[in-house]
Amino acid sequence: YQRRVHGIRRYIFMMENPFPMVPILDAAITLKGHTNSVDTVCCLAESRNIIVSGSHDFLGKVWDAGTGKFLRDLKGHSGGIWCADADPNGKLVATASPDKTLKVWDVSSGNVVHSINAHKDKLYWVKYSKTGNLIVTTGADYNVNVWDVKNLSKPVFSFEMEGKYVRTATIFGNGNLLLAGNFDGSIDIFSLKENSRMFHKSVVEADMQSNIVYSITPYRAKAKEFTFLTSHEDHFAKRWEMDDMYNLDVQVTYGGHTDSIRYVCTDLDEKQICTCCLDHSARIWEDETGKTKYILAGHTGNVVFADFIDANTVVTASWDQTLKVFKLKKQQQPQRAYSYTKKKKKKKKK
Repeated sequence: YQRRVHGIRRYIFMMENPFPMVPILDAAITLKGHTNSVDTVCCLAESRNIIVSGSHDFLGKVWDAGTGKFLRDLKGHSGGIWCADADPNGKLVATASPDKTLKVWDVSSGNVVHSINAHKDKLYWVKYSKTGNLIVTTGADYNVNVWDVKNLSKPVFSFEMEGKYVRTATIFGNGNLLLAGNFDGSIDIFSLKENSRMFHKSVVEADMQSNIVYSITPYRAKAKEFTFLTSHEDHFAKRWEMDDMYNLDVQVTYGGHTDSIRYVCTDLDEKQICTCCLDHSARIWEDETGKTKYILAGHTGNVVFADFIDANTVVTASWDQTLKVFKLKKQQQPQRAYSYTKKKKKKKKK
């Protein structure tokens, strides 16, 4: 029932926003080596060509995305690596696992720098703040925890979500606000300064049973306004604007995918948006218009994570056990995002 509702909503959106002609890009490099689904990928701040992937095979892997060369394994988790994020100030990477631990790695050596039991149940998410001084984690224990990177012995903030699983969370630039996206289809905003919840909003429409918020990404913060991106179970990503009174408005809806969007991210200049979807594709979007610039094709499984190596290069992670590196330039003639071909009727023999 739920998938049918999402399909109808997408059809209505597409009728109101006709299919554009969209260039479909093939990968320049495919990285193979994992033996189970690849669930996450991130680029090092110090050298964006060096990337770290995490998999259900319990391993992190370090690659040179420029050459496609495998460099080393990150061994230590006793469960899959579901999320990874790079320290914006150096060569460290934090990983979250269903083994309940948060680990911080020195990628150049492959050694674990810190390992803590961050939650009482499996971890879903890990993210550095933009300044790199804080880390936020979410887990199946219904908690969102915020950690000071200089002292990981205990969280500096911990918010219990009262029986709600938290899928994703992020800290806004100055470190005062935390946004959380939940499995029940709601968004929560917390003040780290006051250690309290400031706002709660459901994004589940009347005709839906659920609309999981899979990811939240900060985007172009202004003096008195905050802008952020979300990706959802209902096949859409959205750009929200929030003022200093916590009023939320959707500015742009990004529609075209045919299944749940598991991740949304931007390039370093916040000029391009990438979404990753269970329809086996990723997309690059025009920011203001919400139109698709490119479709990144070639994966044979769900595409669940991505990162920008630079403004013209994206790496994607998929459950088909591979990573793919795409160059954002037109490789093929523009095609419609989706086309429907009528079957030719067979001519009757006279």
